[in-house]
Amino acid sequence: MKLKLILRLIAITAGLLFAVTLVPACKKSNRQSADSSATIATILKKSPNSTYFYSAIAGAGLNNKFNGGHYTVFVPTDSAYGAAGITKNILNVWTDSALKRLVLYQTAFSTDC
Repeated sequence: MKLKLILRLIAITAGLLFAVTLVPACKKSNRQSADSSATIATILKKSPNSTYFYSAIAGAGLNNKFNGGHYTVFVPTDSAYGAAGITKNILNVWTDSALKRLVLYQTAFSTDC
């Protein structure tokens, strides 16, 4: 059952990766935002459509991981999780290790900026 849910989420994520063109955001002008002090975790926490992914970040203890550095995070919407049959109750019973794998699988790290 858990494996089926994980495979569904991986399939959704793979589809998103193929649908999105990766463009490096290394230029200083591209990194400006409305709130330059905002972190990925705080942006997700405020977003009404990414509560499942934020729950996974918090559950895995990765809030501090996204306080700095160069990351691209592919965040499925809450409705995408729902379509895959994943609920917050299911995320709440996953181990920290499983949640960490889920979050880091959807994160691209960059060291060339």
